[in-house]
Amino acid sequence: MMARSPVRRVCVATRWALGEGDPSPVGAAVVDPSEAAGRRTLVKAAWDRRRTGGRAQLGLGLLSGGVAINVGLLAPDGLGAGLGALSFAVGVGVSQVVLGRWRKERFVPAPGRRAPWPAEEREGTLEPVGEAEQAAKGEAAEEAAPLGWQLRLEVEGGATLVAGVLQGAVVRLDDGQAVHVPAGPVHLEGPPHPLSGPALEEALARLELAALVAPLQGDEGLEDAPAAPFPYRRASTVTLEVGARVRVAGPFAPSFRRGEERGAFRTAASRELAPVGLPRLSLVE
Repeated sequence: MMARSPVRRVCVATRWALGEGDPSPVGAAVVDPSEAAGRRTLVKAAWDRRRTGGRAQLGLGLLSGGVAINVGLLAPDGLGAGLGALSFAVGVGVSQVVLGRWRKERFVPAPGRRAPWPAEEREGTLEPVGEAEQAAKGEAAEEAAPLGWQLRLEVEGGATLVAGVLQGAVVRLDDGQAVHVPAGPVHLEGPPHPLSGPALEEALARLELAALVAPLQGDEGLEDAPAAPFPYRRASTVTLEVGARVRVAGPFAPSFRRGEERGAFRTAASRELAPVGLPRLSLVE
């Protein structure tokens, strides 16, 4: 079982959960959804206010226009013009009266935008370090928890929340170097596994999101003003196992283990790197 990783900082544009001090991947605002101000900002970004029913009214209007044309063709010129105008007026009136009740103001989900993948990346094999390494040695392979885990909530058009967590790991590169990926928030790219029912409830509870999500039914959106910043119609997970081949995105900086000095000689001698900002890992299929 992965350790709980409460979502405390979220990029307003991409809806990615970030670590402490991590900037937005697209230079947008970052807020805390557990705070009232941050939650209001996310709710405003996550929902669009629209009026529905316009298509139905337009269809009836076009139908009435067609009737008007047919009447005009079959009747004498003066009478046809009059009946055509009357038919059009009646059609518009009926559409407003009969279908006007469908033109309600509703709130529909607005997904976040996708961040571009950095040009700089390294490929290697994922290995556990620290507590994750000890846990992997002490557990049977079939019982070992994944090194990385990510929950994705989405609607049509994109994600409304992407929240991942990684145990301490090293990406062992093919050239012998190592990229240290610290424990904490992470962004994962890989094959999604659908999540629903009790498993989804457990995942939301693990991330302390149960009070911040809005599961949606149907296609009409919400009539009442929403209070939850993370609407969704589907949920999925991505997992990283020990030994997985991954690409880790840059930029990179020298990594220092606890207790090491950051002097010039130490920097030159270091063979271990670390990604700058939120770590981003992509599974190599």
